[in-house]
Amino acid sequence: MEIKDLDIKIVDAKFENLTFDNSFSWQHVNAYQYTFAPFKVLVDPGPHKLILLFAHIEIEASLTNHSPILTADISIAYKLKDAESSLQIRDGRISNKELISFLFETGYSTARGLISNQVKGTTFNSAYLPLIDSQELFSGYKKIVPFELDLVY
Repeated sequence: MEIKDLDIKIVDAKFENLTFDNSFSWQHVNAYQYTFAPFKVLVDPGPHKLILLFAHIEIEASLTNHSPILTADISIAYKLKDAESSLQIRDGRISNKELISFLFETGYSTARGLISNQVKGTTFNSAYLPLIDSQELFSGYKKIVPFELDLVY
């Protein structure tokens, strides 16, 4: 079964515990350091067969004398028709790597949008989660991205 043949949709995406220091102008930021923990996956055994992704994100804004931090836990719920066979669950583990990779990629893209929407006009105004190789979503990552004014739109 190919991904394009699956009946899957995001039914919820939200922040849990979003906190950040907004006492500095984003125009004084030199760089952002991103820490993205690996996604955790939970398959709800209930009647709705939801697939839940969870991730912890930290973004540190580097200023001359201070480094404010944004922290957030993000949860994304997918509804997938025929989840158990599509995920190919064996011995309590999901073995359909292609589907998990797809869920991680769409989950990460959703997280990018959620953060971008929440931080407009704040210290983290330009702290877009970086584009990454999808394999980094399995292991998590830590990256420093210099702030460049011409990237702001």
